[in-house]
Amino acid sequence: MQSLQASRVPQAWSHTYPSLKPLGSWVRDLLQRLEQLSTWAVTKGYPTIFWMPGFTYPAGFLTAVLQTTARKNGMPIDQLSWDYVMLNHLDVDSIHSPPKEGVYVY
Repeated sequence: MQSLQASRVPQAWSHTYPSLKPLGSWVRDLLQRLEQLSTWAVTKGYPTIFWMPGFTYPAGFLTAVLQTTARKNGMPIDQLSWDYVMLNHLDVDSIHSPPKEGVYVY
């Protein structure tokens, strides 16, 4: 109760995912994480755009992207490198299909 009054994440809840955010921001992030994962599970396909903070271990996700691309193109993963294309933040809502290679993230 003291944590809730101080707008901090209670210790018992902090095992859900680590964060230094105050309680309100933590709850918003938790809801957005659940939305991303449940949408992904229901559609049984990859999302068009991935929300990076929604992953507990983003480096693992990025490694999986490299591995998937390497397998798709029949090449060793260590021959791949990252190429970043920055899009206007307004473009996020207008993207309706995944890229030919790689993923969109925000």
